[in-house]
Amino acid sequence: MSNESQQEQRPFIIRWILASFLGWLLGLIITIVLAVSLEAISGGGAQFMVGLGIGAGVGYMQGRVLKDKLANMLAWVWASTIGMGLPFILWDISSLAGSGLPFSMPLCVAIGSLIVGILQWRLLQPLSPKAWWWIPGCFLGWTLTAGLTDLLAIIIIFFGGAVMGAISGAVLVRIVEGKQSETV
Repeated sequence: MSNESQQEQRPFIIRWILASFLGWLLGLIITIVLAVSLEAISGGGAQFMVGLGIGAGVGYMQGRVLKDKLANMLAWVWASTIGMGLPFILWDISSLAGSGLPFSMPLCVAIGSLIVGILQWRLLQPLSPKAWWWIPGCFLGWTLTAGLTDLLAIIIIFFGGAVMGAISGAVLVRIVEGKQSETV
């Protein structure tokens, strides 16, 4: 039995949590590569690499789990990358413009999670009329992870994807597997 078919035998929620966890780790690697590569250009202190890196890593691994359910898996990846990257990019631009606003990771993640949720909700709409639940599910998954990151930095940096995947996956299972009741 191939590795891929073994993975597909796992319950969807387990695959989702694992993909979110591995995507988080991949996102950390992407963030580090971007930071090292672009440090000379950005002059240090830029945050856009965090949003883009984590968004891309998580989006890619989650998209792999959804590839048979979505019309376009890459759209999921782009929604995650752009949605999570945009608030960080805007903060960097405002910082370069001299706004003097202090950086807030939880605020950037909260705004990014709403953007990601809205963009990905559009992709989930063909799967269920209740796809709109993805917006609050995505928001809670990402923002609780960001909030926990401040308290448990080292642990959540490593396991943040699993936390985010468990929370958002609980909502997504109801959307893609159609097991939710009509009152949800």
